[in-house]
Amino acid sequence: MKKVLFIQNNGSTSGGVWSVNKTLALHLKRLGYDTLVMSIREKFKIKDVPDELSIYTINKKDKWIVPQKREIKEDLKNYKFIKALKKTIQNRKRLMDIKKAKVFIKKFNPDYIIASHYQALDGIPEEYLSKTINVHHSSFENVLSNKSIINTLNKYNNKITFCWLSKTISEQATKYGLKNNYYVYNPVKFLSRTLADVTNNKRLVVLTRFTEEKRIDLMIKIVEKIFEDKKFKDWKFYLYGDGILKKQIKKGITNHEQVIFKEPTNDAKKAYLKGSINLNTSSFEGFPMSILEASECGVPTVTFNYGESSKEQVINDKTGIIVPQDDVPAFIDSLKDLMSSKRKLKSMSKECKSYNEIFSVKKITQDWINLFKEIDQKGEAND
Repeated sequence: MKKVLFIQNNGSTSGGVWSVNKTLALHLKRLGYDTLVMSIREKFKIKDVPDELSIYTINKKDKWIVPQKREIKEDLKNYKFIKALKKTIQNRKRLMDIKKAKVFIKKFNPDYIIASHYQALDGIPEEYLSKTINVHHSSFENVLSNKSIINTLNKYNNKITFCWLSKTISEQATKYGLKNNYYVYNPVKFLSRTLADVTNNKRLVVLTRFTEEKRIDLMIKIVEKIFEDKKFKDWKFYLYGDGILKKQIKKGITNHEQVIFKEPTNDAKKAYLKGSINLNTSSFEGFPMSILEASECGVPTVTFNYGESSKEQVINDKTGIIVPQDDVPAFIDSLKDLMSSKRKLKSMSKECKSYNEIFSVKKITQDWINLFKEIDQKGEAND
């Protein structure tokens, strides 16, 4: 039985990384693989872990905090010695957890390692690097903007396999000079046999984390601007989510009658099936699960151009609408146009549901198995 180890920085994450790892690990297990999801820090939320899924955490107590060296130097420069000392201790403790990860990996002895964060690469023993796939859940533009990420990728270049979330990103990584680049799309975690009644639901919807890059405050301003038009008095905006900006976002809602704030839901399918149009205003994304889940329910997305994957995830004017990044007037006009056209909305609903078949768990899992086989073939050729 082949063993697959998924590694993520922390177990408490509620974003796309955990969702993808959980979905793939379960499906691979059902196909006969021995799978385990390991976090370096922070224990998993048990309510989010299916009974059949194996998990393990190196350090359940401490949070994942990585103070940068420049921060420590800045503290020292400003005579903030205690702060600098605390950050230095945090980094040393994290390095101890990285070393413990190496011990665990040798004991588990996986055939393949899927590392979802670049920081985890330092915790993989040298002899397992050729079996390691580093997945990046972000745009390549965002990768290039982070010196720490680039330094790590260059360090492990030609030693591991890089897996990106779209063909475009993979091509950019190759052009940059990284070796062994592949791409596998994120899978949609559920199957919907019905389509949302998009023309009658009259509901804008978003299921998200309240973090800075999501720009939910901008989304609310856009929606409230649209609701000033009495033509859309029967429409509602349902906002599901949680995160560090929760209080700030709730405070920013002024149109209480048409903007409904909801707590996070574990039943995304139910929420989307009651919707008409999904919204995305992120400054950048890798391959957002929210768009996949909405499309699976026949709910098209109006989105800013969030990065290299956008045109592979949304077919503009067919399965949704892609608006030039930061062009708020164009976003408002596109959303109004779609809300006003039942014919267009219904057509997009069918198209996005049909297109979403390429993101099915069954297909994406097979893509991963094909990648495993390529790694095996390379290993045999090097023996």
